[in-house]
Amino acid sequence: MEFSDESLFLLIKKGDVKSFEKLFDKYYNQLVTQAFARVENWNVSEDIVQDIFIDLWQKKEKINIQSSLKGYLLSSVKYKVYRHIDQARITDSLKEHHDLSYAITGDILTFEELYEELNHLLDKLPLKEQEVFRLSRFQQLTTMEIAEKLNLAPQTVHNKMYQTLRFLRAELKHHLLLL
Repeated sequence: MEFSDESLFLLIKKGDVKSFEKLFDKYYNQLVTQAFARVENWNVSEDIVQDIFIDLWQKKEKINIQSSLKGYLLSSVKYKVYRHIDQARITDSLKEHHDLSYAITGDILTFEELYEELNHLLDKLPLKEQEVFRLSRFQQLTTMEIAEKLNLAPQTVHNKMYQTLRFLRAELKHHLLLL
C-alpha cells in the first residue's frame, strides 16, 4: 500500500519507524543528488542528507510543514548546502589569512528557525506574492507552471518573485552570512 507524504509524516510524528524508513528510501537518492550538484562531493552530500533525516526524526513532534513534505526536504537540502559552503569558505579564509582573531558576528539561524522566520515574513506579504513564492520555492514549480496555476502572466510571476525576494533579503539580512 502506497502512503502519501502527508500520511507518512503524520505516522512519523507518532514515532512510526517503518514510515520514516519509507520516506527515507523514497527521497534519499534524490536529495543526495541535489546536494551533490552543489558541493560536488558524494560523501559530503550523503552527510548533509543524513543530517536532514536525523533532524527530521529528532524534531518530528515540533516540525510544522506549511507546504509539501517534498518541498520541505528539498529546501532543507538547499539550506544545509548553503551552510556547508559558507562554513567551507570560512575555514578556507581562516587558513588563508592565519588570523584566528577574525570574528564572525550576527545571528546564524538553524534551518528550523530560518524556516519559521521565513513563514512568518511570508505571512506579511500580499496573498498572491505568498502563493507565488511558496509554489516556486517550496513546491519547486516553474514560472510557467505557476503562471498557469494562478492564471497570471509569466512576467507577473517574475515580478512578484523579485518583490518577495527583495523583501525577504532585506528582512533576513542580519541572519545571512555573506563573505
